[in-house]
Amino acid sequence: MIKILLVDDYPETLEALSQLYELHSNVKIGGCALNGAELFKILEKDNTFDIISIDIQLGKENGLQLCEAIHQKYPNSFILMCSLEASEANQKEAIRAGASYFLAKPISSTSIRKVIEVYKATRMKRAFPEQFDHWVDDLLIK
Repeated sequence: MIKILLVDDYPETLEALSQLYELHSNVKIGGCALNGAELFKILEKDNTFDIISIDIQLGKENGLQLCEAIHQKYPNSFILMCSLEASEANQKEAIRAGASYFLAKPISSTSIRKVIEVYKATRMKRAFPEQFDHWVDDLLIK
């Protein structure tokens, strides 16, 4: 079971994302946060999330700075950055901040399936770097 933590400043978006993720049988929403303070409160109690999904624009907060802080404190986390603006600059900034993957909104069930595939491939690559190097890289590049 893949455990997800969602971070977005709109409760409606959190609800919609929860429903989309839970369409996948191997996914469970383990928590939702509206801001950075709520996110870190959740992570202090439970840092066993497989994927942390963060919106780049969190009201007055900067999701990229939040991503950096999470990456520093929990360096093995798979951080998914989401944004309505799918510019190359946003994608590069997200990766520099420590994101494992970038997803453009609106998010669909198909794009979530891709995130799950990339997460699994990344996990395999970390666990078995020598054996899975080539085929995992092929999946991540696609």
